[in-house]
Amino acid sequence: MNCQPGILAPTTDHAIYLEYGIISILSIGKSLETLSEELKDTEHIVGIGTPLVDALNVKVPGLKAFSEYSNSIFNIPITQNALFVVLRGNDAGQLNNLAITVNKAVSDAFAVADKTKGFEYQGGRDLTGYENGTGNPDGEEAISTAIVNNGQKSLHGSSYVSIQRWVHDFDKFNAMEQEEQDKRIGRYRNTNAKFDAPRYAHARKIAQESFTPEAYVLRRSMPWADDRGRGLFFVAFSSSLRAFDVQMKSMMGFEDDIQDGLFDFSMPATGANYWCPPLHDGKLDLSLVLSEKP
Repeated sequence: MNCQPGILAPTTDHAIYLEYGIISILSIGKSLETLSEELKDTEHIVGIGTPLVDALNVKVPGLKAFSEYSNSIFNIPITQNALFVVLRGNDAGQLNNLAITVNKAVSDAFAVADKTKGFEYQGGRDLTGYENGTGNPDGEEAISTAIVNNGQKSLHGSSYVSIQRWVHDFDKFNAMEQEEQDKRIGRYRNTNAKFDAPRYAHARKIAQESFTPEAYVLRRSMPWADDRGRGLFFVAFSSSLRAFDVQMKSMMGFEDDIQDGLFDFSMPATGANYWCPPLHDGKLDLSLVLSEKP
């Protein structure tokens, strides 16, 4: 398996999500290779965004910038950056030190555009108390869901990831009776069991098997909290960006004019897509984007 192992690995106790913008096109190649060496043989994750491939004038099949999702009530933010790094581990202090090292490794070409710290909560729950990642594929299904199985060497073993930092409005959420909260999610908080929920229930809007073709993603989301608020850092890996796209359109009510109940108490503040290159000898295989180094 030549994919980045952190994609398939269970979430850790802590994570740091780093997004970067470009400050020097001429230094991109060197910075990416330095980053790859720094994270060699680890379970950290690196993703490449459209601003980076555009700057290098290369193409990554299947990669596109985060799409515009809007309806008559609101727009989903687009905050597409050039580089995405997920630092994973069980020691928050070590991750903070590693973040400093990573920032230095890429500093000739990239500057931090966004940083969010994720953490485990109540054995894998969202801060609202509902279980995260219910229905996630595992084993071989996780691999087929998240990893590209393509004959092209530079794509085989790669993945696509869509990310959003959701901000919960706990005043609105806590003002609801638990029955109303359960209806928004589509599951009982205490048991995680499904029930005959309204059509706006989140579990119904994103039911992965309900799309044609089916639209499965491998979620690796974690709660976050800082001076910007509290919520969920949503991370969804897939072998193509289609799965997230059709789920997001369903949540927005594009086909049935029914918005996901999640929007009654939570909204995304960010939105971006990235391509996670495969590995070669434990390091990122950057041949697709650095075929002609700047």
